[in-house]
Amino acid sequence: MKKFFLIFVSLAFTPLTLWASLFIFNQITQAKVPPKVQSFKTSGQYYAALPETQGEVLGSAVEEDARPVIIQKYLEKYDSPLAPYYMDLFNASEKYGVNYQLIVAIAQCESNLCKKAPEGSFNCWGFENGDTRFLS
Repeated sequence: MKKFFLIFVSLAFTPLTLWASLFIFNQITQAKVPPKVQSFKTSGQYYAALPETQGEVLGSAVEEDARPVIIQKYLEKYDSPLAPYYMDLFNASEKYGVNYQLIVAIAQCESNLCKKAPEGSFNCWGFENGDTRFLS
């Protein structure tokens, strides 16, 4: 009996709700749109804090390679002891045709950018599993 009552109520209210929704939608779409507000044309300045003179750009733009700066900023970001040698890393990558990012990535992987290299080994790239020691 309870199920029959619920079905009857839902079947009775569904058309009523649909009709009310359509009626309200029709009323909203037929509502008059208020007329546009007339815009006033004024003369003069709108902002009182405008600069009196226009500035000029002094200097010139110089084209340079950004890769050494990228290496430097990355090494400084991670407080690496290799940071002062960023230009040496870049020059080595250019000299031997190796991607500069690869050199830094290997140092990151092997010794956390030379922060965890064995003391006095100067071996940031894990040569011979870190056993190789260099003089500088």
